[in-house]
Amino acid sequence: MEPTLIAKAFEVIVSTGPVAMILVIAVWWQTKGNQALVTELNKERNDRLNGMDRELQRLRDRSDRCEADRIELHKQLANLLSNASHHA
Repeated sequence: MEPTLIAKAFEVIVSTGPVAMILVIAVWWQTKGNQALVTELNKERNDRLNGMDRELQRLRDRSDRCEADRIELHKQLANLLSNASHHA
């Protein structure tokens, strides 16, 4: 049965001695640190995106209120014009 890739890699590391083991540990440590950094950056990005979503929703709500106000003012203007033309 052919050894797996991990087993072959481990055999090579062990056969090359302590320097290779130190390099493997250094790479593992760096990878672990990078994963923690990526996790932290992803959390920060998600927090910013959630904040932007809340701000966009606030602006949409404000826009909806402005549109409703615009429609109401348009109706009032139409009523005023209609009343003015009847009284003129």
